[in-house]
This record gives sequence, structure tokens and C-alpha cells, in this order.
Amino acid sequence: MASGSFSVLVDTDAQSLSLWRRKCLDGNIQRLEQSSAESIRTLAHQVRVGLQESDLPSEVLFRTLIEALPAASEAGAAHAVARLAYVISRKPGSYWQGLFPYFRASHRSARTYFNASFSFEDEIVPTLPARIRQCRPDRESYGLAEVEQIGLFNKNRKFLYRSYNKAEAQNYLGEYFGRDVLDLFNAIHIPQGESDFFLLASLLREGGVSADVCSVAKASISPLLAAVEGVGVVERDSHIEKNFFCAPAGSPLIRAYFEKVLAYLVHCAEASIAPSYEQLTSRDAFQSFLFDSFCEGLDFVSSEKLTLIDGSTYDAFVQAGVEEENLCHVDDGASFPRTSLLGRASPGFVDVSWKADRVVSSLPGHYFAPSDHVRLIGHNAVPHLIRQAHDPVAIPKLNIFQTYDLGLSGHGCIWKDGRFLRLEAYLSFVAESETHHGHWRTPASADAVRIVEEPSIVAFGAGFGCYGHYLVDDVPRLALARHLLGEEAYQSRRVIVPQSTPDWAIGVLKALAGVREEALLFFDHTREFLQVRDAIVPSFAHRDYRFHSFVRDYYGSLAKNAATPFRRICLSRRAWEPHKVNQRVFEEQEKFEGMAVERGFELVAPETLPIEDQIRLLAETRCQIGEHGSAQHASIYNRFGMTVGTINPLTEIQTNLGRLYGDTNVITFADGQRGDDKGNTFFSLSDAKLEQFFATVEAEDRARSSRYRSMASL
Repeated sequence: MASGSFSVLVDTDAQSLSLWRRKCLDGNIQRLEQSSAESIRTLAHQVRVGLQESDLPSEVLFRTLIEALPAASEAGAAHAVARLAYVISRKPGSYWQGLFPYFRASHRSARTYFNASFSFEDEIVPTLPARIRQCRPDRESYGLAEVEQIGLFNKNRKFLYRSYNKAEAQNYLGEYFGRDVLDLFNAIHIPQGESDFFLLASLLREGGVSADVCSVAKASISPLLAAVEGVGVVERDSHIEKNFFCAPAGSPLIRAYFEKVLAYLVHCAEASIAPSYEQLTSRDAFQSFLFDSFCEGLDFVSSEKLTLIDGSTYDAFVQAGVEEENLCHVDDGASFPRTSLLGRASPGFVDVSWKADRVVSSLPGHYFAPSDHVRLIGHNAVPHLIRQAHDPVAIPKLNIFQTYDLGLSGHGCIWKDGRFLRLEAYLSFVAESETHHGHWRTPASADAVRIVEEPSIVAFGAGFGCYGHYLVDDVPRLALARHLLGEEAYQSRRVIVPQSTPDWAIGVLKALAGVREEALLFFDHTREFLQVRDAIVPSFAHRDYRFHSFVRDYYGSLAKNAATPFRRICLSRRAWEPHKVNQRVFEEQEKFEGMAVERGFELVAPETLPIEDQIRLLAETRCQIGEHGSAQHASIYNRFGMTVGTINPLTEIQTNLGRLYGDTNVITFADGQRGDDKGNTFFSLSDAKLEQFFATVEAEDRARSSRYRSMASL
């Protein structure tokens, strides 16, 4: 592979570095000499003379240039000065990180593309080949059963995905790059370096996406690719990452970097030394390559666009993790294999006579831009709650699956061909963990199998006895099936629920999900194992309780003819605590509720109201306050958004609902807590914190008036 104009700089070679430095300096000094500012021309002369003085060390020139940067910025010469500072200070194995802001400003950022929320499909991007690859050189070959569990495969079914192990990578390199390149690959002996080498080579030849094995897709990556022009890489904390590349085939930048890697391996072979990962393809090795090229002014830097993808945006779609490693084995000592239902299901229509798992219908995924809707009073006891409420997030598309001869046990454990079918949601993981610990029957241990011949819907989970879980888990799943199947097909199916489902929960299913009494099919989840001949399984309508826009749209449709909200309510938990066993007890509860009434809040026990009255109450509410609990989740009935004040939140569910609805969430954590021998937890807040809580809630409530006026004018 010819390197053309590229100076193959090997960091371990001081002579090569010296030649590269001389090549870079003159052009950058000439740029300063052409400046209209006399001070910059003087600086250029000082640098040129300084470089000729053998007694003037480069550190002095470096400091001179750094001190001159403010003036250079005013004269429009800061980039040239920064480049000179970088080149002069460059040493084998190290570089000046301070160049990053100037490098970043010279390249395209994808950040503006993600400033607003939007829906998205799993779509091929026409500017990039529809290929995604990963490489696991120290793993067994992944077959379909393993690949089905990989997010970059099952979230991007319109793309050609391939996972390579070492033997497969060697065959590829030998066929398309020849013996010399294969020999260099075989000399690496570092799994991560081998993976990086292969990902670069295959990306150069085929284009598309190369991602390391810790890149776990949580949603389709199509929006990331659509925001990229040229080559896309991830920017994080003033560094360029090398865990994710997207590029067209034959990219000059990828070619130049690959040649740099080859040159280093040739150097190691000639010097009879083992390659170092830090010098080969580490993050610093890649960033130094980019900085070196930027300062050298190579053609590909200006002719081929480089797009920087903000790290937090990238994390919304792809998270770091090792959960997709070792898929060839049942891990954690589990007695049953697991797989992804999404991975098993075909992406589109198949002949139902095949009785193959399939996706019947879907709603597009949804991206939410960063939010700033949470107001914290006092200390932050749960940092991830605030962080999750703020960070951007991509919710994958919502599906309804059809599968045949589906096994069902316990808390919504679903089985096919002896495998536990995972849904990517917390309650699915709970059911799996409970089964792993022997609480529920597996296909192998079932001794009371009941066949269900009627077409059915399976949409319950471990939270079936909790009002809040119905609102955020079960009802949205049934509503999704109703929406995508259509009313006639939805009503033609039975709805399977545990035999111990409370009467009030049956009422919730009827009122909120349109479930008919005669459609209910009860089973003893503690004893029975069902085999459902024809099952519809809806996905959960959230990712880690970060909710899809469908939840807002569906619940908003239940409040008919809702006027602009006007009520202020305080939700009382007193009725939930008559026996004080395994309760959360707010020691200042009476004082808190008294302060609320003094400020004009209605004191409400929502569980005493019929569900229709609860819907109307919350649809009319502009501000609600209360202790953390399921009752607060009824804010979902208000499509206008509201101010929600929560005492001692234990989870992020309410703040995540607030993000979805445009609420303002005011939260405060307990100052202290204690327990007793009945499993109760007593927590308390100071008078000062309560006063500040109310002051903040009322200020946010007043600010909401202008929002309501804006909505009314639309």
C-alpha cells in the first residue's frame, strides 16, 4: 500500500520524528509571516530565529507560543500558532493535548443534529455502506444464536452485520490484503490490537461501521450515521475515541491511519521488538495520528470531512459494556440458556404457516435531547437520577412480536425452544433472575403444563400487584398491542394475567387498556406452566424507565376535552400506612400536609377515587406534590405537563416521566432515616428544607402559567 504524501511517523523513531518536525514547521511559520498583524509577524520571526539557535531549547519556544495565543486569536492566527506549539513540543510517545480545541474547531461536529428530539427508524444511510462489523479474536466463532443477542445486529436489521473471530479475520486479511499484511497481523499477539487492526482493514476495504466489542447498541445507530459527513468518530472529554468508526470504503483518512499502523509493525519487526498496544492502536495513538496529520496539513485532512460525534450523544445509542462477550456459553452458572426475543424475530413479514417468530408491527424509535427539568433541593443522594434525567437518550422502536408455542411461567417469564426470551426491560431481568434462583418453573422443570389454544396476549410482569407498574409497564404494553393490531384483532385475543391479580388491577386493565372481562385468561403463576399456541408479546414502552413518546400520546388521549390545568393537589399517603409494616414513613408527614393546605393545595387520597375520576383530577392538575410513590405517576394523564414536587424519591421513574411530558420536577432527599423491627423505614426532613421545597414548587408553578398561555395560543 503506497503511502503517497503521508509522512509515516513512527513514535519510537526519534529520527523519523525529527524529519517530520522539519517538514511541518516551515509551512506553519509562513502562515504567520503572512499575517496582517505586526505582532504575529514578529512572533514568526522570533520562532524562525529561535529554531536556528542551538542554545534555545524547544521548551522556551513552546512557552513563547502558548503565551502568544490570546493575541494570535485576535489576529486570526491562533490555529497556526497552536500547530507550531504542538510540532515543537512533540516527543516520541507524547503530544500536546492543548491542540484539541483548535483541531475540534476545524472539523464538523454532529452535536447540532441532536439538539432537538425526533423519531427515527432503522434506516440505511445512503452515504455509507450498510455494513457493521466487530472482531473478537480471543473468542469462539459466533453463530446465529449468539449474534441474535448482539445489539448492533438486532437493532439494525437492515444492515449486514458480521462478527469475526481470529481465524475468520486471518482468512479475510489473507484473501483481500495478502500475505505481508497477514504476517504483520499475526505478529501483534494482543487481542485488542488484533481487533483494531482488522476493523481498520475491513473498514478501509468495505466501508460502513467498525465498532469494538464493548460497543453495545441500545437503539438503531441510523441517526448517528445520518449526522456524519465523511468519517465519523466519537469525541469525549477533549479526546477522540477509537471504539467506533464509520466511513465510506477507501477513505483516505482510514487508509493513512492504517498505513501508520502497518509502518509501526514493520518497525517492530525490523527492530525485533514486541508491539506495544499504546503505540499501535490505543486512543492516544489514534489521536496523535490525527493531530500530526492536522499539523502537517495533509490533503486528506482538508479534502475529506471528519465528523466528531459528541460522546454523550453516542452513549444515547451505544453504551460501553461487556455483556455481549462469552455468548457461546451459559454464563453466571445459570441452568438455562437465554436469548433476545428481538434477535430471534424476523424484521418483517413471513408466511405465518412457518410459525416463525416475527415482528408483526412497530413504532419508530425516539430520541430525546438533553433536558434540564429537575430542580434539586439540598444534597444529591442519588446522582444517577439527575444524570439520567439530563443526558440525551434514544429509545428503540416499539414492537409487537408474534410467536407460536410460547412457554409462560412465573412473573412473565417467556420461553421458546428451552430458552428464556429476554425483553430489554427491568422487569424481564427481574423475572430471569428470580428463575435463576429457583422461584419459577423452567421448561425442564414444569410438571403441570396447560395448553392455551386461544390466540392470546402476554403483557404482564413482576410488578402486577403494584399500581405504578400498571401505569408505566403493563398498560402501555397492552395499549401498544391495541394500537398496532387494531381494535378488532386486539379484542379477538385473550389477555393472560396471574390468578392473584387484585380486583382493583382488573379495573385498571378495563379502564385504561380496554380489556374485556371475558377476554381475561387467569393462570396460577406459582404452579402452572402455560404453552400458548399463538402469542402476541408487546415490548415494554421504555428503556431503563426512560419512556417512549407513545406513553405520552396514549395516556394523553384518555383525558377527553381536558381544559387548561388549574388545580394544585397534595397526594396523601396516610391511607397506605395503617399498620406500619414494611412501609416508608415520613415523620413530618402531618406537618408537610398541613403546610400544603395552608398554601392552597387540595389534600387528595387518589386510591379512594374511581379510575375515571383519577384521570379527570390529574388532567386538571397543574401542580402536584407528595411523597415518592405510585400515586404520583398518575401525572401521565396530564398532556399539558405540570409541576411535580417529590419528597425523597427512590427511583428515577417520576423524573423520567417528567422529561417525557415537559414537567418541572422539584425533588428533595431525606436528611436522615432509621428502621425498626417491622421492616419500616422512617425518614425526616428539616423545617428549612420543607420551606425551601414549597418555595421552589410555587415559583415553578407560577412560571408554568406562561407556558399554558403559549399552548392555548397555538
